[in-house]
Amino acid sequence: MWSVGVVILELVLGTPDVFQVSSRTRALLDQHLEDWNESLKELAYKLRSFMEMCILSPGVTSKLHQTRAKYDQASVSPAPWKCSEEFFSRQIKNRDPLKIGFPNIWALRLVRELLQWNPEDRPSVDEALKHPYFSQR
Repeated sequence: MWSVGVVILELVLGTPDVFQVSSRTRALLDQHLEDWNESLKELAYKLRSFMEMCILSPGVTSKLHQTRAKYDQASVSPAPWKCSEEFFSRQIKNRDPLKIGFPNIWALRLVRELLQWNPEDRPSVDEALKHPYFSQR
């Protein structure tokens, strides 16, 4: 089901490179990854791209909130966004060459469900086919 979500993103974004970080983000990350080998750097870029698409591993969300609370006192935040539906939609629109994004809210919600980190949290094929996206008129 993960792959179905990725293919939908590829279609919406018009590229197979849906999990890429911008050159600006890459440059900022590179400052912190100087001594890392290339495969570890690529993993860091991939994890950052997942984070930007609100695909977070279990425990990361609570750790981000704890870290944000600590940094908010200093007005600095390591993750200055909230992984909301609105944020995810804006991320997709910004990366879409046509600036359209998802055709409707149900498509966005389906993709978010398909791209859950844990496979157990993703819908099964039967559950996905019963999603409201497919029952619209």
